[in-house]
Amino acid sequence: MTARTTQAIRHLTAGFTGMGMAVSEQIYQATTAFARHDQDRARQVIEADGAINESELRLARRSLRVLALQQPQASAFRAVMTVVKASVDLEQIGDNAVAIARETLLLPTATGLPSVAELLGQMTLAIQTMLEQGLDAYLRQEPDLARQVAESDLTIDRDFVRLRHHLIRELGADPKLAAIITSYLVVARLLEHIGDHVVNVTEWVVYGATGQLVELNPGKLDRRRVTG
Repeated sequence: MTARTTQAIRHLTAGFTGMGMAVSEQIYQATTAFARHDQDRARQVIEADGAINESELRLARRSLRVLALQQPQASAFRAVMTVVKASVDLEQIGDNAVAIARETLLLPTATGLPSVAELLGQMTLAIQTMLEQGLDAYLRQEPDLARQVAESDLTIDRDFVRLRHHLIRELGADPKLAAIITSYLVVARLLEHIGDHVVNVTEWVVYGATGQLVELNPGKLDRRRVTG
């Protein structure tokens, strides 16, 4: 690998990691806004999405420039492609965070469901941890850690199933809560989608480190493991 290519990949790595941390913060801010019915915070999340989108486009442009002008070989090529592919998933995670923020603006009332909010908080923390560990696996080029992160998506899927069952019970107890329960269910589903995107990121981490294209989403491979 030439010195020029090494430097270019370092810049891509720094940009990708920075984008990942910004997306993690978006998840936190969006779910906090929803839990607190903080519409000002929700609007800030929506406004910040432009910067996330621009980060993805900037990484794509830089990556294509490296591929076109430097024609990297083997591991360097995989490093560039990992950024190209995984940054798309980061951008989609950001879109899901925006959707959570928009759901906050649609909430019919500030009245929440404390027990459900607690479950959502636990789910959010697990997803942030998952994403940050995935970024760590990327920086350290550790495919085994990436696989462990992907395996933790089962916890996210189980949390979603448990929360959905809880919401159904709440609706049965008080049908007047239908609107707010629907919002909680939408947010829970968006968080579950974020977990799937993090798994996609870990799959590209494995590719970058080993050259292997793998399917790591255990929930997709065997839904019986998460619906019982």
